[in-house]
Amino acid sequence: MRFRLLASSAALSLLAHGCGLNPDGASGADARRDIAQPVPLDEWVTDENGVSFTDGDRTDWKKIITPKSGTLSVEVAVDSVDATIVVGLYDKYGVRILEKTKSRGDSSHLTFEGEVSKGHYFLSITAPANPDKSIYQLRASMGGGYGIGDIPPPE
Repeated sequence: MRFRLLASSAALSLLAHGCGLNPDGASGADARRDIAQPVPLDEWVTDENGVSFTDGDRTDWKKIITPKSGTLSVEVAVDSVDATIVVGLYDKYGVRILEKTKSRGDSSHLTFEGEVSKGHYFLSITAPANPDKSIYQLRASMGGGYGIGDIPPPE
């Protein structure tokens, strides 16, 4: 009985991987929030691999470290007009703060801003359906004053 259970478990595991149940199996070093790639503030960053639903790189994760409280502005430019791309902003616990979608046929950038505290935030960039695929660029910037618990820079 135990052998049969192990054989069934192994067969299900092989079947799951063979049927594409690992949607980010080819995502690489930014497939999960816990290994998110850092994004420097005030610089455009290009992800040459982008995201691709059919190629097994459906979601990329990026980390933004805010050095103070203030306004966080994020802009994502998607190269492919023919792709639907979803961008989510998450707090340090993985709780989604907001989400925006660039629809197929739309050439505008995804932009959002909001008040944040000093700390770690995460972006997910997702190709949600077949044939969504695109390279993208993103930029995160901080503005605003100092919040409680922030230490102002020396003068």
